[in-house]
Amino acid sequence: MQTILKCSLRSLNTMGNLLLFMIGTTLALNVHAQSTPNHDQAPKTSLVRKKSAMKNYIQATIRAKKIDDKFIVDLTLHNKGVENAYLWNIFFPINGQLKQDSFDITCDGKEIDYTHPMIKRGPPKDTDFIEIKPGSAYSSAFAISDFYDFPKGIVHCSLRYSVYNPSKNGKGHSKIESNTIEMAVSL
Repeated sequence: MQTILKCSLRSLNTMGNLLLFMIGTTLALNVHAQSTPNHDQAPKTSLVRKKSAMKNYIQATIRAKKIDDKFIVDLTLHNKGVENAYLWNIFFPINGQLKQDSFDITCDGKEIDYTHPMIKRGPPKDTDFIEIKPGSAYSSAFAISDFYDFPKGIVHCSLRYSVYNPSKNGKGHSKIESNTIEMAVSL
């Protein structure tokens, strides 16, 4: 009887610790959830003051498909913040033209090179930025295979939009990254 009681007390102590751990974890998760804004809703003013980057948060999303012998990427930039956001136009494909190496691409574990000419530019002027209003989005579809040296044949590729966007006032940069797509590509 004494042995069973010791085991039960030990089990009860372990279960009590587990319960305290679960309660503590739940509380920690709830605190984290309350302090992390939902990017689908405009953040509250108190959160904007604490996290000024949320004023003009740009969410980048990419989708890809193959059409004939081209690998097409659809890039969407959505301002999830409460103020206007600005993107240097060299980082956004306009009229199907990508003007800058803006993607991290690997195929079968090897980095893929950007093959289009890279033009040296001075610091951006106010007219070099695309304005994205809160809740608005910009999208562009283009043949990424025209700008990067994809290997011939069937390969497994991973790609992500990734740029360091300068601020319009010239004070710092912000990193904008999209989701990562992984797919088999045959060119």
